[in-house]
Amino acid sequence: MYKTMVLELLKASAMYEALQSQRKLLEALDRYSALLKDSHESWTQQLSRQRPGSDKAQVESEAMELALREIQELMASSLPASPSSDDSLPSETASPPA
Repeated sequence: MYKTMVLELLKASAMYEALQSQRKLLEALDRYSALLKDSHESWTQQLSRQRPGSDKAQVESEAMELALREIQELMASSLPASPSSDDSLPSETASPPA
């Protein structure tokens, strides 16, 4: 599920072709999907604590929206200055709010 969402985001971004031509698409897909999963889980926990009586499906849906927004912002900030730059992938230390 996370990889599919990230792949669609990458396809819609300016990064897709550059990552594909540099043979880094799979690496980026793996990194961004792991970050999306971690962010989604973090937001789910945070929202569940803030609204203990809320419907679980509603909390998870809202958490996904927030996590997707974070990943989109990360992708936008990760756009390389030049196509040959290796800075186009997020670092392993990037993490969602606790």
